[in-house]
Amino acid sequence: MFGVAQSILRSSSAMVALQADRQPIGDYEQSEIKTLFQGGKVLITGATGFVGKVLMESLLRKTSTEKIFILVRAKRNKTTEERMKEMLNDKVFQKLKSENPARMSAINLISGDCSSPGLGLSNADKEMLLNEVNIIFHGAASVRFNENLKSATGINVMATKMILDLARQMKNLRVVMHVSTAYSNAQFDEIVEKVYPVPEEFNLIQLANSIDKDTATKITKDVIGDSPNTYVFTKRITEDMIQRTYSDLPIGIFRPAIVIGAQEEPSPGYVDNLYGPTGLAIGIMSGVVHCLLIGTDANADLVPVDYTVNCLIASAWETYTRFVTNHPYTNIPVYNFVPYPDSPITWGKFTDQIVESGRKGAPVNSIWHSFIFRVKSLFLYRLITAIFHFIPAWIGDTVMKLLGKKPRWTNIYEKTDEVMIVLRPFCTRSFRFSNENVQDLWRRLNKKDKQLFPFSLQNFDWRHYFDIYLQGVRIYMMKEKIDSKAAELRSKRFRLIHYSLIFSLISFWSGIIYVINKFYIQFSQKV
Repeated sequence: MFGVAQSILRSSSAMVALQADRQPIGDYEQSEIKTLFQGGKVLITGATGFVGKVLMESLLRKTSTEKIFILVRAKRNKTTEERMKEMLNDKVFQKLKSENPARMSAINLISGDCSSPGLGLSNADKEMLLNEVNIIFHGAASVRFNENLKSATGINVMATKMILDLARQMKNLRVVMHVSTAYSNAQFDEIVEKVYPVPEEFNLIQLANSIDKDTATKITKDVIGDSPNTYVFTKRITEDMIQRTYSDLPIGIFRPAIVIGAQEEPSPGYVDNLYGPTGLAIGIMSGVVHCLLIGTDANADLVPVDYTVNCLIASAWETYTRFVTNHPYTNIPVYNFVPYPDSPITWGKFTDQIVESGRKGAPVNSIWHSFIFRVKSLFLYRLITAIFHFIPAWIGDTVMKLLGKKPRWTNIYEKTDEVMIVLRPFCTRSFRFSNENVQDLWRRLNKKDKQLFPFSLQNFDWRHYFDIYLQGVRIYMMKEKIDSKAAELRSKRFRLIHYSLIFSLISFWSGIIYVINKFYIQFSQKV
């Protein structure tokens, strides 16, 4: 606590200096947000993830952050150094490398593991972090919705506790931002910017430590109650833990919706994963996926990754200033970064544009004309996927086996089916979010910061954005070189085959019906 107290005193002095530094030079207004990061030494967990990489790139390119420490663990037979090298070669850093390559040297690797005791830190690394770090972005989490309850608790709850216990000992701490999810309280239809309490006697960490994974699987439904999955449930528990135990820290909770490709930065359409909507977009455009378990009029809670990161950075600045002027917290600041109510978009409009994109220009690896059925009924979904997914998959895999090739289509559709079932609670109903804190934050920013860190979704042009996003999906995930003429020719070919098949099937069954009817008439006349 002495370290936190010292930090508050330093921060109070720093705020006076920041206000003095902020005086306009002529007509030029200086960034207030950037002053938070001057000489900053930032710790980022989850830095190898989608949001983490874009956050790191943005801080390096837009601020004078002195050092960024990233906590990385060995994974899939790769050492931490190998994962670090792989990450630094990611296209997310292309713009930074071309504009200011020397900034890449600010990235410092720390070997650790959020699922291990003490975060897997060596004594030397722990001591260095305690002495140097003054800003923390904690984004490490298991994002698997159906993660085992014991594992999800260890990564999402226990790891947060260890990070915040470490933060308490830091000598120069300015601010901590915990990245949660807009769905942390998905048991409600309306979600406001506050921490929802859980019963005081409930101790998930203690429960998880006392059982094995098999037992955790058996009791999961009883434990998570009305939460749709273990990811959402453990995020909810974590938020409550922060409010109860760590409100003495300069901490804020940031809740993004479903994060997809970039609007503009670091490059238009940048995306690095196949999770959720991106994987479905590829399947639909390529003519692989033909049925979705969604409500066409349900709100699609989608947000661009660059706007998400900009709002996260701005939230850190405001959390810092709030803590300095209003310590201790009555309630920890919470930021719901969501499209509703500013600029809502539905799953129907989102999927319409995916189909349109696939029909305008079919991707190189397309297998059929792009068309989809969209249903909310699980029964109809099972029926349609049996006809358009699993029966063709069985035929295709049988042919591949006969040709001595490895079958794959049934596996693809089983994975697609699993994604749709997991996403069902979020795609068939509309959540109503309040985002007053995010709106107030935007209004509070000066013109310079609004230019550097844009995140307002008011009057957002979704149609234009989806064009950018789907182009990015093709470039970054499907590895395509965009050739509009070739893509258009592929679309025409698939469309011709598709409608020719429909015509053939209609003609065939019409002929069958005609023959049966004629036979019936002749038989009736004889009788």
